[in-house]
This record gives sequence, C-alpha cells and structure tokens, in this order.
Amino acid sequence: MSRRSTTLLWFASGVVAVPLLVAAPVSAATPTCFGVTATKVGTNPAGDIITGTAGDDVIVGIAGGDFIDGLGGNDRICGLDGPDELVGGLGKDRIDGDGNGGADGENLIWGDLHSPGVVIGGDSDIILGGNGRDIIFGDSEADSILGGFAATGGGADLILSLGGNDDVIADSFARDATAAGAGNDVVDTGPGTLDRVFGDSACLAVSVACTASGDNGNDKISLGTDGGELAIGDHFAVPFGSDTVATASGGGNDTIIGGSAAELLVGDSDSGNGAGKFVSTGGGDDIILAAAGNDQLFGDDGNDTLKGGDGNDSLNGGNAVDNCDGGAGIDTQTLCEIFTGIP
Repeated sequence: MSRRSTTLLWFASGVVAVPLLVAAPVSAATPTCFGVTATKVGTNPAGDIITGTAGDDVIVGIAGGDFIDGLGGNDRICGLDGPDELVGGLGKDRIDGDGNGGADGENLIWGDLHSPGVVIGGDSDIILGGNGRDIIFGDSEADSILGGFAATGGGADLILSLGGNDDVIADSFARDATAAGAGNDVVDTGPGTLDRVFGDSACLAVSVACTASGDNGNDKISLGTDGGELAIGDHFAVPFGSDTVATASGGGNDTIIGGSAAELLVGDSDSGNGAGKFVSTGGGDDIILAAAGNDQLFGDDGNDTLKGGDGNDSLNGGNAVDNCDGGAGIDTQTLCEIFTGIP
C-alpha cells in the first residue's frame, strides 16, 4: 500500500439530499433517546427535517432519511433507520445514528456545526455511528461543496462507530481553507476492515491552499480487533489540485491500536494521494500497536514506540529516538534507533 494513496473521494462531493418535511409534535407514544423522553419526533416514513432549539433538545427521527440539527444546547439526537444527516450544533451533545434499535443506516454525522460559511466551535460530544458505513466529523465542518470557508473546533469527543466501514475525522474539516482543532479524542471503529480514522483536523486543497492545524490533540484510536484500512494520529491535509499546497501543523501524543487487517498506521500528520505539495510541521510521542496482518507503521516526529505484532511489517520511526519491535514475521525497519525482532 502506498503511503500517499489515501485521498478520500467524498471530501470533494456533496451531502445526500433529504425531503423537505417538518417534524410533527410529540405523540402520546413518545420514544426516548439516550433514556430521555423525546421533545421532537419525526413522523413521515420518507424522512423529516427536524430543527432543535437553543436549549437542550431530545430529538428522535423516523425510519427514513432524516436531517436533524440540534442547534444550541446539550442535545440528544437519535436518527433511527435510514441514511440520516445529524448535526449536534454547539453544546455537549449525544448523537446515535441508529438509535433505539434502528436498522443499519449509512449516516453522515457532525458533532458540532455544519455550514456553508465560516464555522467556529467544538464542544465535547458523544457520537455513536451505528452498524452502517458512516462518515463522522467529531467537531465542525465548513461546507465541502462550496469551499473557501474556515472551520474551527476541537472538542474532546468520544466516537464509537460500532460497526461498518466508517470514515472518521475526530475534529474539524475544511476545503480550500483552514481547519483548526485538535481535541483529546477517543475513537473506536468496531467491526469493519475498511475503516479510516483521522485523529485531528483535515483539509482538502482543490483550488487554493489549505491548512489543518492544532496542537496537543492526544488521541486514542482503535480500529477494532479485525482492524481497518488506515489511522492517522494527527492532521490530514490533501493537495488535491496540481498547483495547490496543503499544510498540516501541530501534533499530539497519540495511541493507535490496529487489528488483524493489513493497515497503514501513522502517528503524526499525513497527506493523501494529492497532485500538489504537502508540508508538515510538528509531531508527538506516539504509541502505535499493530496486530496480525502485513502493516505499515510510521512514527514520524517525536520519540515513538512502534510494535508490529504478527505479520510481515514495515516500521519507520522517523525523526528523534524511536523504539521499534517487529514482533513475529519477517519485518523491516527504517530510522528506528532501538529495535527488536527485526533483522
């Protein structure tokens, strides 16, 4: 697997459309979300648009493609069945893509703000993706269709995708602009071998330069026992356009735990398969633990600990003093000052 082959095509695409429907008042048989009685409930099986208030809302969707925006307050949002778009808004929100025993939908979830403009804010949210293939932003996102708008936010989020092959950006995302934020996030993708996790912020440079920045995001990332496709501990910046520059700045002390799949695990910031120029500064003291599978481990900057586990692994410590343990299998090392289990 090439290290520069991780461009996510959905970065450049729009979000799914939902019907322009309005939630009805709460019925007598009111459902709950995270154990609390709902204040707003969807009713149309085709899907609803439900908007919260500035206060603490409890919103439950319906078995269709819902769009739910909690706005302000510490909200509880449950999407139920269908491919939902769920936006927590500012506040310490709890969001469940397939809440209350709903079927496995392919959900698009923002912990805080999603807007075609400048967005600022990132509180500490709890996000449960469900068993479908979900795309999860832990904090805010500047609209990925229009581009050119900055996104700032880096709350300490708990993101549990539960299952499916998911894409997770734990902090903020922006296109052709700055994405700033690096919270102390905990991400566990659960089952699914095609999961992709980015511990801090991410940006895509299509027409002009972009920057993903933020220091001290000390993240804990687990790709589940079956593993995933890749995990980047810090920022992800993609120079998509041939004349663009994508910059990743800042890093934290991350812990990345892989699984049995063949994975790409990077402790600090990284770039995708971009045509332009990638610039990275900063890094932390990371711990990267692979399992079975033929894995690629990159420590980059900082005093890192890399353990390959079973399989034929490639370990690259990067700068500083790194400790590499290849484990079982035929392993190779580069820039590892201390190494065991490697010829």
